[in-house]
Amino acid sequence: MTRKFRSSCSLNFLFQTVTNGVCLKSSNVIGMTFTATVAVYNFSYDKQCPLQVFVRYSLDGWRSHIEIQARYIRSHPQNNTDIFIFSLFLPRSMPVGAKCEFALRYVI
Repeated sequence: MTRKFRSSCSLNFLFQTVTNGVCLKSSNVIGMTFTATVAVYNFSYDKQCPLQVFVRYSLDGWRSHIEIQARYIRSHPQNNTDIFIFSLFLPRSMPVGAKCEFALRYVI
């Protein structure tokens, strides 16, 4: 499996995180497992419930999708962000040239 995408956060990570609320911070592919970290901007310290981050992904051009929840790993108080991690375990039967597309969302 090869990774082909552009992270909009690579040049100015903090600006993109503040502007968009969420940003793909880093990623790695090992075999058929795609693992990534996500930064989410803390818009409010007075949260009623813990922040949640979800990853919705599709293997068929969004005709169907699967949604998983990312796991909180740490807070960065100096830049007011929380960091989450997720892994997508892709099927070994994926044809050559097939795509995995994903979108991030967060709930405050």
